[in-house]
Formats: sequence, structure tokens, C-alpha cells
Amino acid sequence: MIVGQGISWSLGSQASVTAHTHPVALRNTAASKGTKIVRLMLASGIAFAHWHACASETDGSVDQELQTQPKQRLELADWRTRINAGEAREAISVIASDIEALKKESGPYDETLIDLYTVLGDAHYRLDHYRDALSAYRVASDISRIANGLHSPEHIGLAYREANMLARIGAWQSANDRHEYAYSIVLREYEEESDPRRIQGQIRLVDWYESTRKFRAALVVYDKLRSHVKQHYPPAHSFALAVRRSYVQALRETSFPMPDTKLAPWFRPRVPGWEPKPFRRRLSNYELGKEELESIGHIVLTNPVATNEEQASALLDLADWHVLFNRPHKGIQLYRDAWDLLEPTPDLLEEAFAQPKLIHMNVTRSWVSPERMDKEQIRVGVVQLSLHVNNRGTVVGRKTVATSPDNRMEYRVRVIAERAKYRPAFKDGESVRARNVPLVYNYALSRSLSPRR
Repeated sequence: MIVGQGISWSLGSQASVTAHTHPVALRNTAASKGTKIVRLMLASGIAFAHWHACASETDGSVDQELQTQPKQRLELADWRTRINAGEAREAISVIASDIEALKKESGPYDETLIDLYTVLGDAHYRLDHYRDALSAYRVASDISRIANGLHSPEHIGLAYREANMLARIGAWQSANDRHEYAYSIVLREYEEESDPRRIQGQIRLVDWYESTRKFRAALVVYDKLRSHVKQHYPPAHSFALAVRRSYVQALRETSFPMPDTKLAPWFRPRVPGWEPKPFRRRLSNYELGKEELESIGHIVLTNPVATNEEQASALLDLADWHVLFNRPHKGIQLYRDAWDLLEPTPDLLEEAFAQPKLIHMNVTRSWVSPERMDKEQIRVGVVQLSLHVNNRGTVVGRKTVATSPDNRMEYRVRVIAERAKYRPAFKDGESVRARNVPLVYNYALSRSLSPRR
């Protein structure tokens, strides 16, 4: 879709308000890899082998390299394969028996027990026994600290496994502490700024902060990533652009949070290695994002191999940023330039400009995304509005089309719609007023509330 690289909301069928990960799914998404920054960087090909090895440790998968003796290594590798194939129950009984036998033979702190307990935890994880998995990982971590020291790199994978289980059971502060502990080891052990393992640790931490909607903490880590890419990557490198665009998205979230940010789990992040800077005038989020997007736009527009679609996307990102911060007069000319670039492709042109595009809308805590409606059985109320959006993207009129089961949310949704920010529609290269723009707002009905009569 030609809606830019991520600062615009997407629109579902009938212009239903949609956003990113819904709060109900936070417990699962926070405990798994694959949020936006990770996908961008994987697509950019950064240290893929290192990332894959590290990511596999986070979600409890069982393809970690073993550190035990050759015979036992083969046995554990076989069990890992069988666990992945669905034989986790059999693995638990056999591995638990092996652990007891080894403890009697070599004592409770034999280094070989680290891998045995790790595989045991992986088996419990596969069966969704998160507390049992956490207990196994913690024993492995205790033995590892005795055998390897407090800040050994061997702790990193176990720390991520523990964090994953803690997030699964809703212990957010403890999960965050394990992520930050792993990152502190990364900073201590891999001091070279360009070390892929250090970059990998930064990506992992920013991924965690973003998945739990702690964008101010993520910005601290982004500063280090941005400094790295400026020094070691060409400006047009896909990884450098991915970092910078994700940085802008984090800035956006601090000023215009998505609905799931308001319902994010509470914990207090403490970014390892962060030092307060001397007092000076700090640029606003608008200025920071504008500078970054202008730089990205210049890079893309002067790139001889960039397509019209890519160049238009960069312009739309910057124009949407101006509209988002109530400066539509600065965005209109950029929209015109994007129109010119997309004119040879009517389908993309229509997608970008035929109707006003929702950039941001504040919603209530009861709002329900279409994705959540598809996955869960939720009693919902609906407010359908018809909006008039002027040629600057401002809602200047609104009319209620329908409410169900009653009008308890009508006034609130009308106020929300009035304050929404839209990319204006265009016709023949000029912004135009759009009438009867549909908006469908779904909200959860409390079970204790019945429809009013």
C-alpha cells in the first residue's frame, strides 16, 4: 500500500479504524519476535545468522547449539528435534530422569546440567507450561552463574528465555529486568560499536520496548543504532533507512500513541548504559521527525535506482508528518509531488488519494479493532458516522448514520471524529473537499450492560 512507511493508520473495510497490535494480544506479541523493527532489519539482511540464533533462544525454540559432551550433545539434539516434532511429554520424563541421575553422579552444579535444564524448559514451553519452563530456565541460569560467572555471555540466551516465560505469565517488570540484564551483558562483553552481537542486542531490546509500547525507552536505544548506521552504513542502505524510519515511528508514538499504547502493561524500564545528557534546548518531536524524514526523502529522491513508488512513499511520509502536527500547508505541496510520481500508475494513485486517509484518531479504551473482532467473541456496539473532510485534512462536518445497540457512545465518537487527522483527497493533482467519508467505530459492550430501551 502507498501509505508511507508506517506513520499513517491503515483503513479496514468500510473505513473502520484499525491500528497496530491490539492490547489484548500484547502478552503474546511481547513474548515473541517479529515486531516492526525486527521485520525491517531482517528484510535488510543484518547479521541474519546471528539474529536467528539469538531469536530462537527468546521464544523457547530448541535449535540452540549445545555445549555438552559429544554423546550427550547428540542425545539432546535428538530430543530437541523430537520436541519440535511434538514429543515434548516424552522428553520431559526422560530428561527429568537424566537430570536426577546426573545430580547423583556429579552433584547439583555440574555444568552439563545447564543444557539438560534448558531442554527441559523448552519441552515445558512447547506444552504451554510456562511456570514449569521458567523454573527449569532459572535452575539452568543459577548453575551457569556458578560455572561461568555473573556476566558471562552464556547467560544471554537463558535470560531471553526467562524473559519470554515471565511475559507469558504477565510478570512484566521481571521480564523487562531480564531483557535489560541480557543487554547489560552485551554492553559489557561486546564493546566494539560495530560488533554484530552488540547491534543484535540493541535490536532485541528495542524490539522488546516496542512490543510493550515503551517508546521513550526505545528512543534511547535508537540513538545508539542511529549513531552506528551513520558511521558504518551508506545513507541509502536499507538497514540505515529501516532504523531511521522506525525511529520516526517511535517519535510518533510518544506524541500520538496508538490505542494499544494506552493499555500497555505497566513496568519501569531502566535502559542499561543510558546517561543523562547536559541540559540544552531539545528539539520537539515534530522537528526531530521532520529532519529525519526530510533526510530520508532526499536520499530516496536522489537515488537513481529508486522507483516512483518508493519516492512517492517517502514524500507521503513527510507530508503526513506535517498534517499530523497541524501543519497541513507544508504537506499539500508534498502531496502534489507524490501525485505527479504516481500518476503513471492509476491503481496506486487511487489507493493513495481517491479518499481521505486516516492518519490519527484518539480512541477510547473500549474500542475494538476489526482484527480483534475476528479472533474473539466480543459483544460490540457500533457507531457509524459520515464525515466531511476539507482540502486540508480537517474534519469540518459529521453526521450520525446509525448506532447499535443504542446511542451511549455517539457523542463521544463524534468528538473523537472531529479531532481526527486525515490525509486529504486529491483530484487532478489538487486537494479537494470530500463528503460522506464513512467511519465505523466498534466498541466493547460491558456484559453487565444491556441495551437501553
